[in-house]
This record gives sequence, C-alpha cells and structure tokens, in this order.
Amino acid sequence: MHCSSCSSTHQAEFTVEMNIHSRGLKNVDHPGVLLIQEVMVCLSCGHSRFITPQDELTQLGATIEKANLCL
Repeated sequence: MHCSSCSSTHQAEFTVEMNIHSRGLKNVDHPGVLLIQEVMVCLSCGHSRFITPQDELTQLGATIEKANLCL
C-alpha cells in the first residue's frame, strides 16, 4: 500500500493508545475518549492514519453534545 501523502511504500503499523479530548480550557473537566487502535505510519513523511471505531465515535459525539461544544 502507498502513502496517500507522499506515495512511499515505507510504512509500518503500530498499536497505539490515545485519549481524545475536546480543545480549550473550558473543556478541561470533560473526560476524553480512550482509543486503543492500530495506526499506519509512513516512515518517510510521518503521515499517519487510523479509523475510529463506531463505539468510540458515538462516545465522542455524545461528549460534544453533552458539553454543547462547537468544533
């Protein structure tokens, strides 16, 4: 598979843990959404990609609605 940014084939897949938070100090008390995911990283340019699973996507949407946030 080729990188969608630089077309390199020098890519690797990694398991990552990330916690997605809403931006800004006003949102500091809102919990983030934990993702444990596979991410494909281009080792030539650094472009990375992953897909957010539906359960976590639903949680992110609920967090935005509960906090009445605009992105």
